[in-house]
Amino acid sequence: MFSRSILTLTAMLLAVAVHAQHTFTVTGRVKDIPDGEVVGLYLNDGTLLIPRTQDTIRNGTFRLTDSIGPETGLYALRGLGENFPSLWLDVWAKPGAKINVDANGYLIRTWEVNSALPEQQEAGRFIKPNAHNWDRWQQLLIAQRQLNKKRAMAKGDEKQALNAARDSLNAAADKAFTRISETELAIMRQLPVTDLWFEKLKRYAMDTKYNEANTTRGATVALYNSLPEKQRKSREGREIAAYLFPPKVVKNGEPMADTAMVDLAGKQHKLADYKGKYLLLDFWSVGCGPCLEAMPELKTIADSLRSTLTVISLNIDIKRSVWKKYSEKEKITWVNLNDDWGLAGLAARYGVNGIPHYVMISPNGTVIDHWIGYREGRLKEKVKQHLH
Repeated sequence: MFSRSILTLTAMLLAVAVHAQHTFTVTGRVKDIPDGEVVGLYLNDGTLLIPRTQDTIRNGTFRLTDSIGPETGLYALRGLGENFPSLWLDVWAKPGAKINVDANGYLIRTWEVNSALPEQQEAGRFIKPNAHNWDRWQQLLIAQRQLNKKRAMAKGDEKQALNAARDSLNAAADKAFTRISETELAIMRQLPVTDLWFEKLKRYAMDTKYNEANTTRGATVALYNSLPEKQRKSREGREIAAYLFPPKVVKNGEPMADTAMVDLAGKQHKLADYKGKYLLLDFWSVGCGPCLEAMPELKTIADSLRSTLTVISLNIDIKRSVWKKYSEKEKITWVNLNDDWGLAGLAARYGVNGIPHYVMISPNGTVIDHWIGYREGRLKEKVKQHLH
């Protein structure tokens, strides 16, 4: 009996130890934020911020504990009240990690994270020299939110005055963000190329393509050109190049663009495989609410018009596991492909700047229509317009 009790106790202790090895803890020491504010922890899966846990600040502290797999993961720390900016703090974690955060005021992006993880230390090398610019931008974001709340209730002359104030705030925020970008690009010139470095360069490259007001193209292209040829030819380098030097966009009346893609089973496909029927291309991502809202209507179209039309959903998420999870959740039974290039692959050839983005292709492979966005019934209307 005694030995059985010892074995049971040992098993319990072992279970507790194993549990501890697969969790991590974030402890915050708070200054200049009153008790009662809430801080949330989110898993950053590369596409979405997935809520994990939250805690209310009490006695100047908060404590967040979550489970984690065997690998280092990226998380986001967010303030959930109106006094916080609409930003988050990147936090890297691994099993057993005990992470301390000095939370000084509401400007969460520049809270100081004390962690031994190399990813966190590298992130700090980007934030600390730029902290004053980040703080200015965060202050302006908070002011924008407060002003917009007033504008929603205002009328007449008061609203006109608030609109002028909004325009002034927006200009100041754009200027502050430009300073952040310029400083960060200068920092990047001094640091070695890592995964985080590449991710930042990709974001700046995307901004040069999609933001008409971008002022950092020259610095971004210079950083790209400074990479050794091997890195420029890597998957990440080629993706960045596609943003900086976009391919020609296919227009209505031109032959469809095509490339090699895979389904969730890993089998290779091309759009040409489906010629002979009309094609409805659906560029989508798991982080796009309207994309997911459109799924039931796409299913109806795919099922009811299968003799004359093939629906092809083209996912632009990079992580295969994320694509698979949401494909199953949305019950996608029609053709569902991914070229592993995100917005820099086939999406770039079709001029995808926003999603959902739809393309209609004739049975002989000619592009006949593009449109963006979703509202209930519109897909059926557009398809009917071309099929009849």
